[in-house]
Amino acid sequence: MSFSYQCLAGTVAREIAEKGRDIILRRRSHGFDPATGQMNETVSEQSLRGLFTLYELSQRDGTTVRQGDQALLLAAEDLTAAPSEADEVIDDGSSWQVMSVERLQPGGTALLYRLQVRQ
Repeated sequence: MSFSYQCLAGTVAREIAEKGRDIILRRRSHGFDPATGQMNETVSEQSLRGLFTLYELSQRDGTTVRQGDQALLLAAEDLTAAPSEADEVIDDGSSWQVMSVERLQPGGTALLYRLQVRQ
């Protein structure tokens, strides 16, 4: 008998919805428009709930994780696409750059994304 992580994904989403706050995940993509011969930028935004957490002092090395960096937890089932380092997070008017993305995916089921964000 194998364990299904799908029910755990729902629990993760409910906990983040309950304990998190409203954020916007902003994605920018660049491409070439052959009709105009120009590069263009497309911006898309997704509103969702995210849970900010602080890094422990022992996790801050001053290079990869700096003072002021935070971890942002996002439920995988709430996302329309996987986040990337090119994304930006808007929280109550403040902009956070995504520095790194970790995906928790036991048994092939994406449960959670942990984003390292920096202002």
